[in-house]
Amino acid sequence: MIALVFVAGAIAFGAAVRGPFQFDDVAAIPGNPTIERVSTALTPPPRTAVSGRPVVNVTLAANYAVNRALGIDQTDRSLHSRAAAGYRAANIVLHCLAALLLFGIIRRTVRFGGVPEEWVPFGEPLAVIVATIWLVHPLQTEAVDYVIQRTELLVSAFYLATLYASIRAWDATKPRARAAWYVAAVVACLLGMGSKEVMASTPIAVMLYDRAFRMPTWKSLVTSPRRWFYLALLATLIPLGASVVGGARSDSVGFGHGITWYQYLYSQGWAIARYVKLALWPDELTFDYGEHLLRGGLAIVGLTGLAAFAAATLWAWRRATWLAFLGTWFFMVLGPSSSVVPITTEIAAERRVYLALAPLLVLVVVGVEALRRRIAALDAHRRDRALWITAALVGLLYFASSAWSGHVIAPLIAGPGNGRWAVALLARLLIGAGVAALAYVLVGTRNVRRVLAVVVAVLLLTSASRSALYADPEALWRDAAEKMPQNPRAYDNLAAAILQKDSTRDREAERELRQAITVDSMYVTAWTNLADVLLKRGNIEEGRALLEHALRINPQYVNATERLGELLVKLGETDQAITYLERVVATQPTEEALGTLAIAYTAKGRRDEAKVMLRRMLAINPRRIDALTYLGAMLTEDGHPDEAVGYIESAVQAGGGTPAAYALLSVTYAELGRRDESVRAASTAAGQPGADAGVYLQLGRAMMVAQLPQEAERFLSRAVELAPTNPEALTRLGMTKGATGHPSEAVALFRRALSAAPGYEPAQRALAAAGSPAR
Repeated sequence: MIALVFVAGAIAFGAAVRGPFQFDDVAAIPGNPTIERVSTALTPPPRTAVSGRPVVNVTLAANYAVNRALGIDQTDRSLHSRAAAGYRAANIVLHCLAALLLFGIIRRTVRFGGVPEEWVPFGEPLAVIVATIWLVHPLQTEAVDYVIQRTELLVSAFYLATLYASIRAWDATKPRARAAWYVAAVVACLLGMGSKEVMASTPIAVMLYDRAFRMPTWKSLVTSPRRWFYLALLATLIPLGASVVGGARSDSVGFGHGITWYQYLYSQGWAIARYVKLALWPDELTFDYGEHLLRGGLAIVGLTGLAAFAAATLWAWRRATWLAFLGTWFFMVLGPSSSVVPITTEIAAERRVYLALAPLLVLVVVGVEALRRRIAALDAHRRDRALWITAALVGLLYFASSAWSGHVIAPLIAGPGNGRWAVALLARLLIGAGVAALAYVLVGTRNVRRVLAVVVAVLLLTSASRSALYADPEALWRDAAEKMPQNPRAYDNLAAAILQKDSTRDREAERELRQAITVDSMYVTAWTNLADVLLKRGNIEEGRALLEHALRINPQYVNATERLGELLVKLGETDQAITYLERVVATQPTEEALGTLAIAYTAKGRRDEAKVMLRRMLAINPRRIDALTYLGAMLTEDGHPDEAVGYIESAVQAGGGTPAAYALLSVTYAELGRRDESVRAASTAAGQPGADAGVYLQLGRAMMVAQLPQEAERFLSRAVELAPTNPEALTRLGMTKGATGHPSEAVALFRRALSAAPGYEPAQRALAAAGSPAR
């Protein structure tokens, strides 16, 4: 069975393995320097999907180490990069392991728990059916295929592992085995707390499970010998609480971001009801629901249904504790993300229902089986009538839910005269008829295994088709824009995906960005990215105007502020650029903003402040090659080669071993008196393709400092050959000629330098020192 689980997982989600990193993946994985070493993985960077989730970050570091051992370029973010494949494969493995844990929990619960006696023989089939459907369900594709949603996979796996280990401890007959399972449960719970905040409900879930299936009264929880185990589980909340209090996710989660708790709760009424619909019929999955709160009356139906389900769950704690546990578990898993605590980055996300799908499927499968048994007990006439009524109700329920979700209503509102609503209505009626037919067969058939095999096969193929979208970001975001046409972020990211695939398709990208602005004229990200497209096309004035417009919409928007500062640096308006960039680094210091501010400071002669910015840049990303090289060059020029050498060597080791970097290293070694190393670095620089006049000029300078005039002459001659009018190259070559006993050639070179650049002081001084007047 284990092998079949992994095969099914590979088929369902394997098509996404060849896809690139995208969206939040980029900042959390290729843009996350803490995963490059195990020693730093326990301190994930702020404002990323792994903030406050060190266990997830450690697993990413493990993937990074494997990629490095395989020689995979982890800086490559192209569409056909192999860097993401290992991370995606690990996600599939985690998902399969979670399915096996779910199977074990259900099987042991029915076999040894407090379920009605007539359901015990159904324990094994129930575990197989639920675990299999949960494994291959298309609703799971986002959690598995979107790499950084490993947060959801890990917390769910640890959640299930805690529950499974707790059950095994209850059933263990030997004290040593019982103690081992208790330890395993506490460790799994602790690791889950370091994976995602959803884990907070796990200790309560364990206690509620014991009450539902093993203990006769609530008082038993307090008097049970397991009470010390419960306390140990509750103690694992301490690090999670410290992370929350420390504000690890305060930039996107909480009450201080302009969304009230009741506005968010109202929207979640629609979102959770949609999750349930997609669990039963996954025909409208989408990657992104956007940030906008839901308005209008659509959420009322969902909230009413949730309230009824909550009331039934509370009632069931007195009548049917197994049913009560499933309902409570569903609410507890969804509670952290889908209740009253606003998450500003997205109003809904299908990954949130990843684990909550398990109790929902148990309820559905048990409900279908109970209905089958009841209908099978009827006489032939009443059985046929019951089947038809059931099928009709299911089909009608599907149609009503589709209309409620907006598939029929939205086209009608958009334009009753365009016929789209009629097409949508006909499509939903046909699908509803198909759903009714499936319900008739499923409830009425005697060959349940065959029907279930067909259902699983369809789900498997649907998941495989959905996973294939994750291999093509353009297709994925185009699908998101079609499913949620009022979501400006979908159009914005579609434009980015188009440009990533082919930078020459900037007109198409511009069209999508303008559509995002049409949908929401206050969506500043689209204004900023549209400005970027126009600037790359050379439309400087229009691009600048768009960035300024974005800042009028939101003066605190960091991305537009940063890009406007970068543009002003390029335009030479350095003072104004510094004002914008200083504002960025004071609130959200990105690598790019710090680097650009360093350039601006250098242009204004504020070299010490530039060095501070570069050091802050390297504190964020110690392997940032341009910062290492730039800081090393500045320190060498300022007469601090002892400080510079470490930065330049780090740049070379990080993959920045360009001819220019080796030339700078050669100069620095020469300044330190390390002649042999200087010569080796110079030889490496000259032996690489792409060495230009500037590189040879630096090499000549290095050899002069190392007091190797013949080597200096060789490099400087090459520099003059590549740049015959470069006054510095001509002057330095003249100096080497004079040092090697060729004064007439030296004078001629000094005069050539002055001819190319009249008034060039170094040539004038050299000519005067040679005792020859300038002509």
